Amino acid sequence: MAPQSIVNSPTLTTCGEKTAFLADDHSPGKSGVLQSKSHEVVKVQPTVKMAPASQKDQLIAEVSKLFDLAEEAIISRMRSFYTSRTKAAFNPRETDRDGEIFPKVIKPLWAHAIHTQDCAMLMRESVQNMKMEAKTKGIDTSSAYKQNLRKVLEILEPHLRTTNRQNHLPLSRMDDTMYRKLQLIWNSNPEIFFQIEPILSSRLSKYELHRRLTTLTNQIIQKTAIENWKLISKALADMGHKRRVNQFLKSLERNFELDKEFPDLLNYFELWTKNPGIFKSSLGKPKHDAGSLMMTILGPFEFRRRFNFAVLSHQWFDLKLDFQPQTELPLVVKEDLQSAEKSNGVNLLNVCCLIRYLGLGQPKSFGDSTDNKVLADFERVLRLFNCETYWYVPWFESADRAWLIKTFPEYLERLNDLCTENKKRYIKSIEGQEEKAGRTDENVIDFYREDQVLFHDQGIPLHDIEALEKLRAANTQLKSFTIPTQEQTSMEWLLL
Repeated sequence: MAPQSIVNSPTLTTCGEKTAFLADDHSPGKSGVLQSKSHEVVKVQPTVKMAPASQKDQLIAEVSKLFDLAEEAIISRMRSFYTSRTKAAFNPRETDRDGEIFPKVIKPLWAHAIHTQDCAMLMRESVQNMKMEAKTKGIDTSSAYKQNLRKVLEILEPHLRTTNRQNHLPLSRMDDTMYRKLQLIWNSNPEIFFQIEPILSSRLSKYELHRRLTTLTNQIIQKTAIENWKLISKALADMGHKRRVNQFLKSLERNFELDKEFPDLLNYFELWTKNPGIFKSSLGKPKHDAGSLMMTILGPFEFRRRFNFAVLSHQWFDLKLDFQPQTELPLVVKEDLQSAEKSNGVNLLNVCCLIRYLGLGQPKSFGDSTDNKVLADFERVLRLFNCETYWYVPWFESADRAWLIKTFPEYLERLNDLCTENKKRYIKSIEGQEEKAGRTDENVIDFYREDQVLFHDQGIPLHDIEALEKLRAANTQLKSFTIPTQEQTSMEWLLL
């Protein structure tokens, strides 16, 4: 089992903020809207069963409307998620003071405009627009806002390739010039960026749009983190005890490659395995330990992306579930995965964990594994599918699943084999317990957890699964799931 001491202290903080190991404002709970709508479906279902044929269409339409409302709630949450990710990409550390990236460390907002010609020109245009608008309309700067919105769209539309509706389309590398222009516009008016998602939502499917926006914010935070690290490390180096401080800072930069974009995350895991206390190394003050500094530099989303093996191991520590990515990959596979991480937003660590637990890329028979091994691997896959990474763009629509299917043709078969083997062994253990108790119950298992894994993988939404569970509880005759026929709509099948 991988070491756990990184998360032993529940009070690990980041300069007054919670770390990604703890609940944070960016991590949503279950949607109350989704829960209430699935509850309404359960109330309507018995009515549908008793209704005459002439009324069934109307009732099914009412249930469909409830699911449409749930879909609207998902879109709203995805929009909020994009807003949070964008804020964290430009400002990883939340603060009320403009430009404060670390206590008493202020990042100059207009440095790029001073030192780069393109940004200086962009800034002059923005200032001129605002002055012209102020002269003609007092303090109304709506025209300047529109000009900046047009500028950011001119930059982002080609980068996001919005004229190509293909799913899982890779984005090109973001160069420094593009980043500096985006940063300048962000510093001028952050609200402009929050209009990008609504504007582009008519051009791409909601999941493809958010896959590309996630890739975009991943690219932005790489450059922001490097800039902030240089400023923060310089400020810390100016403190007393310079020799000790410099050793600490050099070690942190070397170990976590803080001067590089998209560092090798498999090295992170191996480093953590060899030295589980690495996050607790500090300058003698708790607020300046390595974990706190990393959270401040990276922000909550990038922190989770780089250290999800530790985040998940902490979350399921009580179940003794550790999450270990497959670190040994064929060179061609590793290079393709790292490329997809940069251009498609693939979560490298999650993918490597699934490669390990499904035994992808090598012969694998779950029948040869022990009960504990099968159970643990199944639980890890289930937790990965349900982790925060896929709360918005679900696993079925994720870049991670698309990459696995493209790279490992055996993925679907291997996942089904794991679920089948786990179900077989679980039923056997239940039957053994019932025999010892002197009784049997044919309905011990109403809803197999293995079904949930396969449902997630096939794209049945979470609120549909919750509704199905409640429908089974309300209808004792519903003992198994069948695939709807071509003549049935999903709602008609659901309410049979």
